[in-house]
Amino acid sequence: EMNCLALAASDFAGNLITEKTRVPYVYENSPENLEEISRVINEFIESLPVSREEILQVCVNVAERVNPVQGNAYNMFTFLKESLADKLTQLIQLPVCIENDTRSMAFAELIKGQCKGLKDAIFVNVCWGIGIGIIIDGKLYYGKSGYSGEFGHMTAYNNNIICHLLGGWHRLDGVYLAVVALGGSCYGCQPQA
Repeated sequence: EMNCLALAASDFAGNLITEKTRVPYVYENSPENLEEISRVINEFIESLPVSREEILQVCVNVAERVNPVQGNAYNMFTFLKESLADKLTQLIQLPVCIENDTRSMAFAELIKGQCKGLKDAIFVNVCWGIGIGIIIDGKLYYGKSGYSGEFGHMTAYNNNIICHLLGGWHRLDGVYLAVVALGGSCYGCQPQA
């Protein structure tokens, strides 16, 4: 369960201007909650040592499947008729893009971290699930459908077992993490009728 936000501002060279971590926030799939996250982002923007006019874009990183080209996060604010990026652009009054959190982490490592100077790399994020950021020829790789690296959402088995503990139909991250965390058996996995 998401219970806080991390906010950061950087320049195009990847230099951190400021950050604010562990900002209390509990996600709910409601218009009021979308207004709340917009309020938190706007307050952060107002606290920056640069003017709003100097900000070229806001990137919202989401720990789930996203389509950055369309600006969609498929399991958040599902009531929206428009893309999440478009709605946040309206609420924040700045251009907004949506990106997967692991791909953003991989990009950060590419420009400022352990992958700096590398042409090809794989960044693995084990947190809410398993995510992979792929860098090929010095650029983030999105794949044909835009979901490359969404490793945990790959189907592992076709056995009609749903893991209620980790929340997914035989997802590879659910199976893997359950085995690791519970010593080889996934309590809470029940055959689906």
